[in-house]
Amino acid sequence: MTDCNHIANAFADKYELYSSVEYSSEKMDAIKLDVSAGVECFLRDYIVSFNDVSEAVNCLKFGKNDGYTGLSTSHIKYGPDELCVNVGAW
Repeated sequence: MTDCNHIANAFADKYELYSSVEYSSEKMDAIKLDVSAGVECFLRDYIVSFNDVSEAVNCLKFGKNDGYTGLSTSHIKYGPDELCVNVGAW
């Protein structure tokens, strides 16, 4: 699988990123506060850029599997640049 759309669909199917938890504004706000509090100390000291993530992805070996879902490092390496942008924005 090397097409961006196929890779995105594989991620969505395997991890169900956007439907894996119940959504309510109150619960999401609480999760955001918890995450922000947990990473606040890192935000002052570390900035992860697109280039940082892109370089890390380039260092991955092809064909390494996550063990359970059928996804591999090849999906990330062949994935679109948006993967690096979104991770860098976290």
